[in-house]
Amino acid sequence: MDFGRLDGLSERRYRVSTTPYLPQGDLIDFPCFTENPTSSLILTIEPHDGAAWYADVRSNTADVGRFWATSDPYVFCSLFGDAAYWVDVRDPRSVVGYPAHNLGGNEPLFVKHHDLLLFSDGASIQAYDPSGFRWRTARLAFDEIIEFVVDGDVLRGVADDYPDHKVPFTVDLKTGAHEGGFPGWEGRVQRLLD
Repeated sequence: MDFGRLDGLSERRYRVSTTPYLPQGDLIDFPCFTENPTSSLILTIEPHDGAAWYADVRSNTADVGRFWATSDPYVFCSLFGDAAYWVDVRDPRSVVGYPAHNLGGNEPLFVKHHDLLLFSDGASIQAYDPSGFRWRTARLAFDEIIEFVVDGDVLRGVADDYPDHKVPFTVDLKTGAHEGGFPGWEGRVQRLLD
């Protein structure tokens, strides 16, 4: 299966695909954050101006992972299970990986111009970048973040509020600071008293 076109993964400088067999060349192990991985995926990483190399990604999920092109034309971000990886295709030793606790909820969103991988657990949003965990918002929804979109340096969204209302929110993508959203129970009580 070829990943070259998934999620905007660029083929201008490189190509990434799975390899159904154990390659003859050296195999680079991506960092593994699972004690007893049950799945292994071999990737072929082909920089257009360098030698191809192979990587073994081990996790506890059988999925083929997710891939995103970053703002650097030689670097991609990938997600396998609960681990995020940042890979410079020119240097196999450059692979950086860390646990990225995908708490479910909405699909992850990659914001290319900030190199941020965003997850929503339904009530808040957390962000990861090449250095690891970047920020997490406070609770934005009573129960569910209904939708969000990137608007420049701001994430704009709508969340539910108790009992059946919808409230808008904004999140600064640089800092994670937010406005709006679920006011919390103290804020809810104050609104009822006003």
